[in-house]
Amino acid sequence: MKKFLSFILLSMIACTSALAAGHFSILGVEINGSQEQFKCKMTAISGMRYDNNTLDIWVYYGKFEGMPETEFYVSDNNDTDKVYKVTMYLPEQSSWDALKSRYMTYFNRFKNYSGLRIESSSTGFDSPYREGDGDEMVAVASDKCNYESTFYNGQVYIVLRICMFKQVQISVYDLANTPSSFDYRNHYSASASDASSVFGSVNAAPSSAPYGSQGYSSGSSASSLTFFSLPVYGTAKEFANRLVSQKNCRITNDSNIQRIGLKGNFAGYNDCDIFVNEKPGTGQIYQLRVFLPQPSTWSAIKQQYFSFKNIYDSKYTCTQSVTSFSGSYRDGDGNEMQAIDNGNVDYRSEYTTAWGSITVSITKFGVRAEYNITLNTSPSTTIDPTDL
Repeated sequence: MKKFLSFILLSMIACTSALAAGHFSILGVEINGSQEQFKCKMTAISGMRYDNNTLDIWVYYGKFEGMPETEFYVSDNNDTDKVYKVTMYLPEQSSWDALKSRYMTYFNRFKNYSGLRIESSSTGFDSPYREGDGDEMVAVASDKCNYESTFYNGQVYIVLRICMFKQVQISVYDLANTPSSFDYRNHYSASASDASSVFGSVNAAPSSAPYGSQGYSSGSSASSLTFFSLPVYGTAKEFANRLVSQKNCRITNDSNIQRIGLKGNFAGYNDCDIFVNEKPGTGQIYQLRVFLPQPSTWSAIKQQYFSFKNIYDSKYTCTQSVTSFSGSYRDGDGNEMQAIDNGNVDYRSEYTTAWGSITVSITKFGVRAEYNITLNTSPSTTIDPTDL
């Protein structure tokens, strides 16, 4: 996700709904106070759930303007320990028309709102993509879509963009609390008109539990991880069925109910191999693996690896990255594909999360993203880490 720094404070005096003058608010919660104080207010919203934190960003999931499972990334100012930015990732869209329509809805709202001024706006795509070519979503996933606009007044600075995760991203900066180095910090005015109503009225999620009584097995338990924008919980078979019904995946191998194989589109790549692994004796998923379709040349595989790595770099904190060959092989010798087949390539990036870890690597089966989920239970069964 991003860089995070936890500051656990004893005082919870800011856990009220009152808004102080000069601070923008999201869902009725002002962007102000410490992360702990902000968390107290956010989690008081019906249906909102806290996910995790690493360094200076804390993550939440909840309903925003009728859209469930909106992601909220909350940043604080290291100098003041006060929250100053909330970035929202609206739910992923499967078509360009739907994604552009959502972007334009917010663009027109911000542009026409009397309390905001438009500062910049851009549209279009980087070459070789163009609007109308049918490959707009491929361009989006490749981070070659340039739909981005910025708005501000004396209280708030808003960045609206289409991001590579096929989501509309809205970043809201409270100018009173932004770091002094922020370009628009000197535009702050406590007397500026309150633009909080640009997001309409508070729309909290339903008061029922986030997963409710939906017929899932008693062994299922909610995880803070989402995969394909779906919360990961239940058995391997249950989650695989949800990937089929909600994400257009298809099951390719379910002979072992604790290791389900599927095909599906992932991060702009078609026909990826997906594996959902359940830890024996627990009824819980412990690992998810995605293999991108393998190109036939080293340059294409290498490009695919770094493209995939960039996706994770933008959302998570990379703790280790290796790019090396072993034995007599080296990058550029023309024998890289042979080195891959022989296991002599070590291209690998590792990311630590609150729910476990992610490793992106080049394997003889293709570029792979592996999600390893830390479980609450610890059965005696040993998991073979080399299991595909």
